[in-house]
Amino acid sequence: MTSDPSSSPSFSLSRLWTAPKYYLQRELIPLLADLRLAIALLLVIAVLSVFGTVIEQGQSRAFYQEIIPKPLPCLASSRGRCC
Repeated sequence: MTSDPSSSPSFSLSRLWTAPKYYLQRELIPLLADLRLAIALLLVIAVLSVFGTVIEQGQSRAFYQEIIPKPLPCLASSRGRCC
């Protein structure tokens, strides 16, 4: 015997929406409306734009491997942890 949750009297679609609605109203919208987050995102975009401007374009792979430093061994390990 299968029980269909929509047929039970305690089931209501409005109860399914209360948790996401609460999360949206109390957590997500205030986070997205935070001025500090907006400023941080703009700074990240600015830094990435500077990198895109400073690094020469249209060069060979060897050129980029020479001018861009190699990552630390800790960051490059396949296990993701320092030796």
